Amino acid sequence: MKKNKTLKVLEVLKQNFGNFVSGENIAKLTKISRAGVYKIINKLNKEGYKIIKSKKLGYKLIHTSLLPEEILKQNFKFINEIYYYKKTTSTMNIAEEIINKKNQKIDKILIITEKQTEGKGRIQRRWFSPKGGIYFSLILKPQISPKNIFILNYLFSVAVAETLRKKYFINATTKWPNDVLVNDRKICGILIETNTEIDNVNWCIVGVGINVNIKEYFFVQNDIKATSVLAETKISCNLTKFLIDLFYEIDKWYQIFIQGEYLDIVNRWVELSSTINRKVEIVTFNERIQGKAIKILPQTGALVVKTKYGLKEVLSGDCVHLR
Repeated sequence: MKKNKTLKVLEVLKQNFGNFVSGENIAKLTKISRAGVYKIINKLNKEGYKIIKSKKLGYKLIHTSLLPEEILKQNFKFINEIYYYKKTTSTMNIAEEIINKKNQKIDKILIITEKQTEGKGRIQRRWFSPKGGIYFSLILKPQISPKNIFILNYLFSVAVAETLRKKYFINATTKWPNDVLVNDRKICGILIETNTEIDNVNWCIVGVGINVNIKEYFFVQNDIKATSVLAETKISCNLTKFLIDLFYEIDKWYQIFIQGEYLDIVNRWVELSSTINRKVEIVTFNERIQGKAIKILPQTGALVVKTKYGLKEVLSGDCVHLR
Protein backbone atom coordinates (compact mmCIF):
# COMPACT_ATOMS: atom_id res chain seq x y z
CA MET A 1 0.00 0.00 0.00
CA LYS A 2 1.30 3.45 -0.92
CA LYS A 3 2.38 5.53 2.07
CA ASN A 4 0.55 8.79 2.59
CA LYS A 5 2.47 12.06 2.64
CA THR A 6 2.43 12.46 6.43
CA LEU A 7 3.98 9.04 7.00
CA LYS A 8 6.67 9.76 4.40
CA VAL A 9 7.72 12.98 6.15
CA LEU A 10 7.56 11.30 9.55
CA GLU A 11 9.76 8.45 8.36
CA VAL A 12 12.48 10.88 7.24
CA LEU A 13 12.35 12.72 10.57
CA LYS A 14 12.51 9.45 12.50
CA GLN A 15 15.49 8.21 10.52
CA ASN A 16 17.24 11.42 11.60
CA PHE A 17 15.81 11.47 15.14
CA GLY A 18 17.50 14.20 17.21
CA ASN A 19 19.20 15.77 14.18
CA PHE A 20 18.13 18.57 11.86
CA VAL A 21 17.05 17.79 8.30
CA SER A 22 16.54 20.63 5.85
CA GLY A 23 13.14 21.21 4.33
CA GLU A 24 14.78 20.89 0.92
CA ASN A 25 16.11 17.42 1.69
CA ILE A 26 12.78 16.26 3.09
CA ALA A 27 11.05 17.56 -0.04
CA LYS A 28 13.48 15.68 -2.30
CA LEU A 29 13.25 12.42 -0.36
CA THR A 30 9.47 12.45 -0.14
CA LYS A 31 8.72 14.14 -3.48
CA ILE A 32 6.51 16.64 -1.66
CA SER A 33 6.73 20.41 -2.14
CA ARG A 34 8.50 22.40 0.59
CA ALA A 35 5.20 24.15 1.32
CA GLY A 36 3.60 20.72 1.69
CA VAL A 37 6.36 19.62 4.06
CA TYR A 38 5.83 22.74 6.17
CA LYS A 39 2.09 22.02 6.48
CA ILE A 40 2.74 18.40 7.46
CA ILE A 41 5.27 19.46 10.12
CA ASN A 42 2.66 21.78 11.65
CA LYS A 43 0.10 19.00 11.58
CA LEU A 44 2.49 16.58 13.32
CA ASN A 45 3.24 19.12 16.04
CA LYS A 46 -0.48 19.48 16.71
CA GLU A 47 -0.80 15.70 16.99
CA GLY A 48 1.74 15.56 19.81
CA TYR A 49 5.04 15.14 18.02
CA LYS A 50 7.74 17.60 19.07
CA ILE A 51 9.56 18.98 16.04
CA ILE A 52 11.93 21.93 16.35
CA LYS A 53 11.85 24.32 13.40
CA SER A 54 14.86 26.38 12.29
CA LYS A 55 14.98 28.63 9.22
CA LYS A 56 18.65 27.80 8.72
CA LEU A 57 18.79 24.12 9.72
CA GLY A 58 15.33 22.75 8.92
CA TYR A 59 13.44 20.38 11.19
CA LYS A 60 14.44 18.15 14.10
CA LEU A 61 12.22 15.51 15.70
CA ILE A 62 12.90 15.34 19.46
CA HIS A 63 9.85 13.41 20.65
CA THR A 64 7.59 10.95 18.91
CA SER A 65 4.22 9.61 19.96
CA LEU A 66 3.62 5.89 20.13
CA LEU A 67 2.95 4.48 16.68
CA PRO A 68 0.77 1.35 16.87
CA GLU A 69 0.96 0.85 13.10
CA GLU A 70 4.70 0.27 13.35
CA ILE A 71 4.23 -2.25 16.13
CA LEU A 72 1.73 -4.23 14.06
CA LYS A 73 4.17 -4.28 11.14
CA GLN A 74 6.57 -6.37 13.22
CA ASN A 75 4.09 -9.30 13.19
CA PHE A 76 4.62 -10.21 16.83
CA LYS A 77 2.95 -13.55 17.53
CA PHE A 78 1.44 -12.41 20.82
CA ILE A 79 -0.40 -9.40 19.30
CA ASN A 80 -3.43 -9.57 17.00
CA GLU A 81 -5.00 -6.17 17.65
CA ILE A 82 -3.97 -2.83 19.19
CA TYR A 83 -5.99 -0.11 20.92
CA TYR A 84 -4.00 3.11 21.38
CA TYR A 85 -4.83 6.12 23.59
CA LYS A 86 -2.75 9.23 24.22
CA LYS A 87 -4.38 9.36 27.68
CA THR A 88 -6.86 7.14 29.49
CA THR A 89 -7.95 6.21 33.01
CA SER A 90 -6.26 2.81 33.04
CA THR A 91 -5.39 0.28 30.35
CA MET A 92 -6.62 -2.41 32.76
CA ASN A 93 -10.05 -0.74 32.79
CA ILE A 94 -10.09 -0.57 28.98
CA ALA A 95 -9.10 -4.23 28.78
CA GLU A 96 -12.01 -5.22 31.02
CA GLU A 97 -14.40 -3.16 28.89
CA ILE A 98 -13.15 -4.88 25.73
CA ILE A 99 -13.62 -8.31 27.31
CA ASN A 100 -17.19 -7.42 28.37
CA LYS A 101 -18.11 -6.05 24.92
CA LYS A 102 -16.61 -8.72 22.70
CA ASN A 103 -18.53 -11.95 22.22
CA GLN A 104 -15.89 -13.74 20.18
CA LYS A 105 -12.70 -15.31 21.50
CA ILE A 106 -10.56 -12.83 23.40
CA ASP A 107 -6.84 -13.25 22.82
CA LYS A 108 -3.71 -11.22 22.07
CA ILE A 109 -5.30 -7.77 22.31
CA LEU A 110 -2.95 -4.95 23.31
CA ILE A 111 -4.05 -1.66 24.89
CA ILE A 112 -1.38 1.08 25.06
CA THR A 113 -1.39 4.60 26.46
CA GLU A 114 1.16 7.33 27.15
CA LYS A 115 -0.56 8.55 30.32
CA GLN A 116 -3.00 7.11 32.87
CA THR A 117 -5.12 9.12 35.27
CA GLU A 118 -6.11 6.11 37.40
CA GLY A 119 -3.25 3.66 36.98
CA LYS A 120 -3.60 0.42 38.93
CA GLY A 121 -1.01 -1.28 41.09
CA ARG A 122 -1.23 -4.41 43.23
CA ILE A 123 -3.91 -4.65 45.92
CA GLN A 124 -5.85 -1.69 44.45
CA ARG A 125 -2.93 0.66 44.96
CA ARG A 126 -2.41 3.65 42.74
CA TRP A 127 0.27 3.46 40.05
CA PHE A 128 1.70 6.86 39.17
CA SER A 129 1.47 7.10 35.38
CA PRO A 130 2.71 10.47 34.10
CA LYS A 131 3.46 11.24 30.48
CA GLY A 132 6.85 9.87 29.55
CA GLY A 133 6.16 6.32 30.66
CA ILE A 134 4.83 3.33 28.74
CA TYR A 135 1.68 1.71 30.07
CA PHE A 136 -0.02 -1.25 28.45
CA SER A 137 -2.31 -4.16 29.13
CA LEU A 138 -2.38 -7.37 27.15
CA ILE A 139 -5.44 -9.61 27.01
CA LEU A 140 -4.46 -13.25 26.61
CA LYS A 141 -6.22 -16.60 26.57
CA PRO A 142 -3.39 -19.13 26.82
CA GLN A 143 -4.27 -22.81 26.58
CA ILE A 144 -2.74 -23.68 29.94
CA SER A 145 -3.76 -24.87 33.36
CA PRO A 146 -4.86 -22.00 35.66
CA LYS A 147 -2.21 -23.08 38.18
CA ASN A 148 0.49 -21.99 35.70
CA ILE A 149 -0.75 -18.42 35.18
CA PHE A 150 1.88 -17.18 37.65
CA ILE A 151 4.57 -17.91 35.03
CA LEU A 152 3.39 -14.86 33.06
CA ASN A 153 4.55 -12.62 35.89
CA TYR A 154 8.05 -14.07 35.66
CA LEU A 155 7.97 -13.96 31.85
CA PHE A 156 7.17 -10.25 31.62
CA SER A 157 9.65 -9.36 34.38
CA VAL A 158 12.39 -11.20 32.52
CA ALA A 159 11.48 -9.59 29.18
CA VAL A 160 11.62 -6.06 30.65
CA ALA A 161 14.90 -6.69 32.50
CA GLU A 162 16.50 -8.27 29.43
CA THR A 163 15.44 -5.34 27.22
CA LEU A 164 16.89 -2.79 29.62
CA ARG A 165 20.14 -4.73 29.86
CA LYS A 166 20.65 -5.58 26.19
CA LYS A 167 19.36 -2.45 24.48
CA TYR A 168 19.85 0.32 27.06
CA PHE A 169 22.81 -1.04 29.09
CA ILE A 170 20.93 -0.65 32.36
CA ASN A 171 21.68 -3.20 35.08
CA ALA A 172 18.06 -4.14 35.71
CA THR A 173 17.09 -6.90 38.14
CA THR A 174 13.88 -8.79 38.90
CA LYS A 175 12.25 -8.44 42.31
CA TRP A 176 9.68 -10.84 43.74
CA PRO A 177 6.80 -10.84 43.11
CA ASN A 178 6.22 -8.41 40.23
CA ASP A 179 8.79 -5.63 39.86
CA VAL A 180 11.89 -4.76 37.90
CA LEU A 181 14.50 -2.66 39.72
CA VAL A 182 17.61 -0.65 39.01
CA ASN A 183 19.82 -0.17 42.07
CA ASP A 184 16.88 -1.05 44.33
CA ARG A 185 14.62 1.55 42.66
CA LYS A 186 11.53 0.48 40.77
CA ILE A 187 11.57 1.01 37.02
CA CYS A 188 8.71 -1.35 36.11
CA GLY A 189 5.68 -2.90 37.77
CA ILE A 190 3.52 -5.79 36.54
CA LEU A 191 -0.05 -6.65 37.43
CA ILE A 192 -2.01 -9.75 36.40
CA GLU A 193 -5.79 -10.20 36.62
CA THR A 194 -7.41 -13.49 35.66
CA ASN A 195 -10.75 -15.19 35.09
CA THR A 196 -10.43 -18.94 35.40
CA GLU A 197 -12.40 -22.13 35.96
CA ILE A 198 -11.10 -25.31 37.56
CA ASP A 199 -9.21 -26.43 34.46
CA ASN A 200 -9.56 -23.51 32.04
CA VAL A 201 -8.30 -19.95 31.63
CA ASN A 202 -11.15 -17.81 30.31
CA TRP A 203 -8.83 -14.80 30.03
CA CYS A 204 -6.02 -13.01 31.76
CA ILE A 205 -4.85 -9.41 31.57
CA VAL A 206 -1.18 -8.59 31.99
CA GLY A 207 -0.65 -4.94 32.90
CA VAL A 208 2.82 -3.40 32.56
CA GLY A 209 4.02 0.07 33.53
CA ILE A 210 7.56 1.18 32.67
CA ASN A 211 9.22 4.46 33.60
CA VAL A 212 10.94 5.52 30.39
CA ASN A 213 11.20 9.28 29.76
CA ILE A 214 10.19 10.43 33.24
CA LYS A 215 12.50 13.01 34.81
CA GLU A 216 14.11 12.25 38.15
CA TYR A 217 12.54 15.23 39.92
CA PHE A 218 9.08 13.65 39.45
CA PHE A 219 10.05 10.80 41.78
CA VAL A 220 11.64 13.22 44.26
CA GLN A 221 8.56 15.50 44.30
CA ASN A 222 6.21 12.57 44.89
CA ASP A 223 8.52 10.78 47.36
CA ILE A 224 8.63 7.63 45.22
CA LYS A 225 11.56 5.22 45.36
CA ALA A 226 11.75 4.77 41.61
CA THR A 227 13.83 5.54 38.56
CA SER A 228 13.48 5.70 34.78
CA VAL A 229 15.44 4.98 31.62
CA LEU A 230 15.97 8.74 31.25
CA ALA A 231 17.23 9.10 34.84
CA GLU A 232 19.67 6.21 34.38
CA THR A 233 21.01 7.00 30.89
CA LYS A 234 20.39 10.77 30.60
CA ILE A 235 18.98 10.01 27.13
CA SER A 236 15.36 10.45 26.03
CA CYS A 237 14.05 7.34 24.27
CA ASN A 238 11.94 6.93 21.19
CA LEU A 239 8.92 5.27 22.81
CA THR A 240 7.95 3.31 19.70
CA LYS A 241 11.47 1.89 19.38
CA PHE A 242 11.48 1.05 23.10
CA LEU A 243 8.22 -0.86 22.75
CA ILE A 244 9.44 -2.76 19.69
CA ASP A 245 12.66 -3.69 21.51
CA LEU A 246 10.61 -4.90 24.46
CA PHE A 247 8.06 -6.77 22.36
CA TYR A 248 10.80 -8.76 20.61
CA GLU A 249 11.83 -10.03 24.05
CA ILE A 250 8.24 -10.73 25.09
CA ASP A 251 7.61 -12.52 21.79
CA LYS A 252 10.64 -14.76 22.35
CA TRP A 253 9.73 -15.66 25.91
CA TYR A 254 6.03 -16.08 25.11
CA GLN A 255 6.87 -18.77 22.56
CA ILE A 256 8.86 -20.56 25.27
CA PHE A 257 5.84 -20.17 27.57
CA ILE A 258 3.28 -21.68 25.17
CA GLN A 259 5.65 -24.57 24.52
CA GLY A 260 5.47 -25.34 28.24
CA GLU A 261 9.14 -24.65 28.99
CA TYR A 262 8.29 -22.94 32.27
CA LEU A 263 11.53 -23.88 34.02
CA ASP A 264 13.55 -21.89 31.46
CA ILE A 265 11.58 -18.76 32.35
CA VAL A 266 11.82 -19.25 36.12
CA ASN A 267 15.53 -20.05 35.95
CA ARG A 268 16.24 -16.87 33.99
CA TRP A 269 14.16 -14.86 36.46
CA VAL A 270 16.28 -16.26 39.30
CA GLU A 271 19.51 -15.42 37.44
CA LEU A 272 18.33 -11.82 37.10
CA SER A 273 16.91 -11.58 40.61
CA SER A 274 17.95 -9.15 43.32
CA THR A 275 15.62 -10.93 45.78
CA ILE A 276 17.19 -14.38 45.89
CA ASN A 277 19.94 -14.68 48.55
CA ARG A 278 18.75 -11.42 50.07
CA LYS A 279 17.40 -10.76 53.54
CA VAL A 280 13.74 -9.86 53.09
CA GLU A 281 10.54 -9.07 54.91
CA ILE A 282 7.33 -10.38 53.33
CA VAL A 283 4.09 -8.77 54.43
CA THR A 284 0.97 -10.88 53.77
CA PHE A 285 -2.63 -10.33 54.83
CA ASN A 286 -2.08 -12.05 58.17
CA GLU A 287 1.64 -12.14 58.98
CA ARG A 288 5.11 -10.68 58.54
CA ILE A 289 7.87 -13.06 57.53
CA GLN A 290 11.55 -12.19 57.89
CA GLY A 291 14.46 -14.22 56.66
CA LYS A 292 16.66 -14.98 53.67
CA ALA A 293 15.01 -15.58 50.29
CA ILE A 294 16.67 -18.74 49.01
CA LYS A 295 14.75 -19.93 45.94
CA ILE A 296 11.61 -19.98 43.80
CA LEU A 297 9.51 -23.12 43.52
CA PRO A 298 8.90 -23.48 39.75
CA GLN A 299 5.76 -25.55 40.32
CA THR A 300 3.92 -22.77 42.17
CA GLY A 301 5.99 -19.59 41.90
CA ALA A 302 6.29 -19.50 45.68
CA LEU A 303 9.24 -17.72 47.26
CA VAL A 304 11.02 -19.90 49.82
CA VAL A 305 12.25 -17.90 52.79
CA LYS A 306 14.62 -19.31 55.39
CA THR A 307 13.43 -17.95 58.73
CA LYS A 308 14.67 -18.64 62.27
CA TYR A 309 11.72 -21.05 62.58
CA GLY A 310 12.52 -22.97 59.39
CA LEU A 311 11.61 -22.74 55.69
CA LYS A 312 8.49 -20.83 54.70
CA GLU A 313 6.81 -20.90 51.27
CA VAL A 314 5.11 -17.63 50.34
CA LEU A 315 2.77 -17.39 47.34
CA SER A 316 1.96 -13.70 47.54
CA GLY A 317 2.70 -10.59 49.55
CA ASP A 318 4.70 -7.39 49.63
CA CYS A 319 8.44 -7.95 49.62
CA VAL A 320 10.86 -5.51 51.20
CA HIS A 321 14.58 -5.95 50.62
CA LEU A 322 16.41 -5.51 53.92
CA ARG A 323 20.00 -4.46 54.39
